[in-house]
Amino acid sequence: EMYNIVLRKEKKGKKNDSLPDFTDIFEPYEAGSLPDIAKKAAEKENSPLKASSRRMEQSLPLNAPAPSAPPADNLQRVRGELLHAVIAEFAKKSAETDILAINDVLSSIYDSLYGFYFSEKGVFSKEEDIRLLENFINNEEIRPFFEQKADTEMLPEAEFIDSAGTLIRIDMARISPDCITVVDFKTGNPYPEEYRRQVRHYMNVLEQAYEKRTKGYIAYINPPGIEEVR
Repeated sequence: EMYNIVLRKEKKGKKNDSLPDFTDIFEPYEAGSLPDIAKKAAEKENSPLKASSRRMEQSLPLNAPAPSAPPADNLQRVRGELLHAVIAEFAKKSAETDILAINDVLSSIYDSLYGFYFSEKGVFSKEEDIRLLENFINNEEIRPFFEQKADTEMLPEAEFIDSAGTLIRIDMARISPDCITVVDFKTGNPYPEEYRRQVRHYMNVLEQAYEKRTKGYIAYINPPGIEEVR
């Protein structure tokens, strides 16, 4: 059998919008690609929901499950990320935090950040983590990095762009009239040489940006301690 399809061209100004536009089936497009109308529908169906915070930025599909406890071999790594995040947030508040209120401030920050890492409560002991962080901040070698001075600008989570155009985020930079101090917080000591290289890079970036002498330190959370990077 043979069928003829006849397309009658309407005169200008007399297009009937109530009728479907059958000429869409002849719309040209490359092999393997979708025509615009199908592409738009597909894009709408797969569009992600943005979920972001200062510590995390990612695209989650609408039906993404809530984060849960990772496998056992990753637990300590994720715990380290959580403790690091709490310290970074505390650094922003340390100037106005009385030494007697450190525990309360840390506890509040811990509660606000915990949900970004786990949906289940009690994966770690909050009391143990807060005690660990409080001991770190009150350590006589580390406490001065959290103290505000009149002639020193404290920049927690300072963001800079290096000569290669890469965005870097420094845990803490302290800008004083004659020197810049770089501090990088670490939860443990498994990769010391890699940490030193990272801090040296931060020092070079800030030395170029401010044209001042720089000093660099690694502040270890557990056990608490400080290492100067040369």
